Amino acid sequence: MKPSVDEIRITLISALKEQLAELGMAEERVIGTTRLSADLGLSSMDALQLMAVIDNRLGTKLPFERLVISEGQYVKDLTVDALAEFAFRNFESDPSLTAL
Repeated sequence: MKPSVDEIRITLISALKEQLAELGMAEERVIGTTRLSADLGLSSMDALQLMAVIDNRLGTKLPFERLVISEGQYVKDLTVDALAEFAFRNFESDPSLTAL
């Protein structure tokens, strides 16, 4: 069943907070307008790790390459809302994956 954009946002925020803790960063207040790089200091490798966690938790494989490359250029930063809305628009349930 396809989760709502709000459910995806909650999943994303939870994953971000866990990732920040694993990186030894102080837990930041993460909201929809929070930017992954500018506000949280995530590197491109951190963002890739986050995307893998999102796929796992949602039980799907999202086409993140469409999100991070726009008009032939890499997108420099993403907000939590942009990532959640992208996941909602591109969600397709994959029964071979199990959500955590």
